[in-house]
Amino acid sequence: MTKQIVTRGDDAGSCVSANRALYEAAKAGVLKNIGVMVAGPAFAECVDSLKELKNVDLGLHSTITSEWDDVRWGPILKGEVPSLVQGDGTFYCDSGAVHKNHGRIDEIIAEINAQYEVGRKFGLEFRYLDEHMGFGWIPGLREVMTAWAKEKNLVYFSAIEYLDLDYKSQSNENRLVAAVESSSDCVQVCVTHPAFPGGDLARFGHQGYGSDAIRIERDGDRQMLMSAQTLAAIHAGKFKPVRYTDLV
Repeated sequence: MTKQIVTRGDDAGSCVSANRALYEAAKAGVLKNIGVMVAGPAFAECVDSLKELKNVDLGLHSTITSEWDDVRWGPILKGEVPSLVQGDGTFYCDSGAVHKNHGRIDEIIAEINAQYEVGRKFGLEFRYLDEHMGFGWIPGLREVMTAWAKEKNLVYFSAIEYLDLDYKSQSNENRLVAAVESSSDCVQVCVTHPAFPGGDLARFGHQGYGSDAIRIERDGDRQMLMSAQTLAAIHAGKFKPVRYTDLV
């Protein structure tokens, strides 16, 4: 039985370098799911290219945090979600800070809904929901998000295992194929953050995760998705990239 891999690329809308890498991998037939950051600074730049893609699920990559030092973003609902922002009006750096500063669940849901509605106004059809930097652990939030996703008919947090990509011993070119071959599960999710190494990606970084490391890792994901080994394995039927909605 051919293994089915939910190939997902996150952070469309975060920067142009990511937008272009995600588009390239989707056009090649490797990426079948793209998470869109409506609150990201490069969201408007990616809309037209995303609408070109066929047989790709777009996800609302819901965003309530802003992790980088020099590239900051904040809520769509400016001035309406005070528990989610710092003094400068941008999101907190991580979900721990949101929880520590008493981020309100009703404001989180309101902001997620606003991101969804803006995406829809731009002509995007979302098929699934996920979280930028995983904030669903905040007490009481997951149940409310699940109900909201059901209302919008979005796939959210299925029980599919994540593919273990070996970033230490495998080359960029062989990493995805090796992970698929070593996996015993027939269906898994492969989460990636591809980006081209130059351009606006160079501004991304914070203490402990500098711009050089980000460039290497995200360009590595791009190379992994677009490698001759990956494309040949798909062509040979060793695994099949699928959408979330293909499994529902």
